[in-house]
Amino acid sequence: MIKIFLLQQVITDYRLPIFNKLGQLPGYDLTVIAAKNPYPMDNVKIIDNPEDCRFKVSWLSQKKILGRFYYFPDLPRYLKQERPDVIIAQNMYYPGFLLTLTPFWLIRRFKIKTIYWTIPQKPAYTSFEFLKPLALRLINAFLVYGEHGIPILNNYKIGNEKIFVAYNSPDTDSILRIKAGLISDKRVPMRKLDRLIFMGRLIPEKKVDLLIQAFVQVVKAVPTAELLIVGDGQKKNNLVQLTAKFELDKKIIFLGKISDDQEKALLLLSSGVFILPGIGGLAINEAMCYDLPIICSVADGTEKQLVINGRNGLIFRPNDVNDLADKIIQIISSPDLQAKMSKQSAQIISEKININTMLSGITQAIDFVMQ
Repeated sequence: MIKIFLLQQVITDYRLPIFNKLGQLPGYDLTVIAAKNPYPMDNVKIIDNPEDCRFKVSWLSQKKILGRFYYFPDLPRYLKQERPDVIIAQNMYYPGFLLTLTPFWLIRRFKIKTIYWTIPQKPAYTSFEFLKPLALRLINAFLVYGEHGIPILNNYKIGNEKIFVAYNSPDTDSILRIKAGLISDKRVPMRKLDRLIFMGRLIPEKKVDLLIQAFVQVVKAVPTAELLIVGDGQKKNNLVQLTAKFELDKKIIFLGKISDDQEKALLLLSSGVFILPGIGGLAINEAMCYDLPIICSVADGTEKQLVINGRNGLIFRPNDVNDLADKIIQIISSPDLQAKMSKQSAQIISEKININTMLSGITQAIDFVMQ
């Protein structure tokens, strides 16, 4: 039995399925260690008391060292008590291992293998940057969300043999079951090819105002086009006012936050294109499960594997209203292009980026360090 500690700031609704899948694999004993006192996160759904989970949970208090790096003061005691074989840690916790010394010393003493789960960033070339390659070389393996992270780690002299890709994914099995159920019950609505849809929080980083401005041009070229905005957030009133300013109240529909998965499924199945004008990644995966072409710009990095420009969607230049409008018009004006991209989105989810390939990446890293 391989005993695994997985350190997370919080347990979110979108991570619970992958933890369950990992925890119920034969030969794995998974404990998720999460913070009793996480830093404020208003853009995710946090699961405080996971029910019917297939893994153990330990809640530990966290502190900061040097006013910047998080660590769990009680982790050393827990390591001595439980003696895990493997620790999988979010990138935010690894500096704390080194700076508080005791966890790192225990990891070395008990020969615990370490896996660093990260979205790599390009070197910042700060005064401490020269220390990072030395610290990273002490790690046994790395998990990244996509191939785009590999060359960044290579810059730190990390060899490819230590890097494993676990594509970021929601519970695609559950999403596809909902889709199959609607098809079986003959409840699938007619898809409107000129209906655009956005799903996400209405916060500045999502850049929904950019989408509304682009939609002004879209309606002039395709008068039947409409835009569904699903979500809520601090910018909603501003976005409603912007819509009124452009006299698009009848063309842009604000549906608020929708939590029911079947209701979301029906909206996605009835739409022709999914638009992500700002940051965010997993919304793309969900839209692709429902066979939608995607239009996005630079999001959280995971879009680089999900959206292949010209194949299952189009990528517009960041913050370029005209380019976004052109990309939208290009797709909704061509049913053939839309149909081709729709099939490609479904294929990418089926064959490459789903919860099972994510699980495979994680288990490959574990098997590697346990050799």
